[in-house]
Amino acid sequence: MGSIVLKSNYLNVQKKTASFPMICLLVMIMVSVAGCASAPPLYKKHPELSQRNRIIKTVGLLPPVISMNEYQASLGVKLVPKDEWSPAAAGEITKAFIGEMAATSSPLVVIGWKEEQDLDEMVELFGPVEFCIQQHAYEKSDRFAPPEPFPEKVRFLEYSLGPAREAMARKGVDAVWIVRGFNNVPTIGAQVKEGVEFMLSIVAAIGMHPTPTTTVIRINLSLALVDKDGTILFYNTIDSNKIGPSGQEYPDQPAGTKAVPGPGRQAGREYGEEDLRNPRVARQYIKALLSDFRTEAVR
Repeated sequence: MGSIVLKSNYLNVQKKTASFPMICLLVMIMVSVAGCASAPPLYKKHPELSQRNRIIKTVGLLPPVISMNEYQASLGVKLVPKDEWSPAAAGEITKAFIGEMAATSSPLVVIGWKEEQDLDEMVELFGPVEFCIQQHAYEKSDRFAPPEPFPEKVRFLEYSLGPAREAMARKGVDAVWIVRGFNNVPTIGAQVKEGVEFMLSIVAAIGMHPTPTTTVIRINLSLALVDKDGTILFYNTIDSNKIGPSGQEYPDQPAGTKAVPGPGRQAGREYGEEDLRNPRVARQYIKALLSDFRTEAVR
């Protein structure tokens, strides 16, 4: 009996004095197991998506609305607006969209601000409508506001931004894509702060004192396909907690092609892997958002 007690005490001491590499290994295992769990899809589709998509020949892309902030290290969460970064981020999102559409030979018309008032208003209205979608069309939500699911909204996407038939006809499109989101770009100090907090939370998980942590979503993007009647046919949203960091692939090369130094290959290198001004990051998010649409639109 004495040997059993000694062995138990020894194991408890070993658990509390686990080496740093063992802690990291534990985290990797926990993340791997969590990744195997299934999660409900984040996209929503109109019940007539497949039928209506068949008559859509040309699609427009309205100006992406991207809110850029700098995430700074402080006692709490400090986000400093960086409006001057937004045009570059929106530009990379537009390029990524063009690249994705070109890969599937789908005609795309890029539409700018102040070209059609009805379309500008559609972009502005999408913000509050998206809030309603997040509130009522999901049973669970990772947004700040608690969800209030409506059963009929959870089953089918039925929202409208108001008709814009004449405006779309003048632009020669049958539907438009709307892209909206934010990007909280961390400073070096913020990255270090989060890293330390993360490791402290791991220590808490193995029996030490709990430590509060703050995780800031780096990137969140949403898109919607809207027809001439203003009906939202498809909606999808994704954030950095679900998509992970960007890899080392270039957006204009096939998947799996690694970075090759050379002329014209340095675009976006001054930006990190959590910055939409980086063309590789922008392409990764747009590709992920559109992949579900390409599957659902043909069903």
